[in-house]
Amino acid sequence: MYKIILAYDKQDEETGEFFHNCAKDLKNITQNLPCEIIKVPSERLSNTAFIDVKISVFDEQPFIFIAYSHGSKKAFLGANGAYVKAGYTTQFSNSLCYSFTCESASQLGPDLIQNGCRSFWGYNEEVNVYSTYQQVFVECANYGFKQLLNGDTMQEAFDKMIDFHNQQIDFIADKNYFVASILMENRDALTLLGDKGLVLENFTITIL
Repeated sequence: MYKIILAYDKQDEETGEFFHNCAKDLKNITQNLPCEIIKVPSERLSNTAFIDVKISVFDEQPFIFIAYSHGSKKAFLGANGAYVKAGYTTQFSNSLCYSFTCESASQLGPDLIQNGCRSFWGYNEEVNVYSTYQQVFVECANYGFKQLLNGDTMQEAFDKMIDFHNQQIDFIADKNYFVASILMENRDALTLLGDKGLVLENFTITIL
């Protein structure tokens, strides 16, 4: 059994539809996985308290945290503040954190790893999406997690995610180089931290 906390800001005026579609795709690809998905609504993405309460029930068992929202170097951000921030991450011990958030691999990711998070996926620069090609950006954002579902190690899944970005860039470049350049920037910002030999099975829990 997997415990997954899914945080996504579908109410964001600018990128909410994309965040929502990433979450929808994530739920689709995990529908045959023995898991419990705990959704965190947009209105709860404003402070760390709600997340802390949800994580506390795991009692230090492995869990997966997935975030689709805005971000900064030090935090995952909702409309009115940070819901995960550097300096307050000890509750993420024994977790896999997979995110599509701007800049969070810069300082938040290393802070999470230092405090016991076993694997962090994120971006060390600003990332963007383009509405007309939104499905491509959704597929790129979730491709790494899909490979973890297939049994790949963190490093293998990461490498395949980079390759998938390259394939989409090559396919789109002749039609719309501007969109391809956004995908290039996202690819170059993609960062994997922590134990790169782990597999998804390392984050299962036993239900008695």
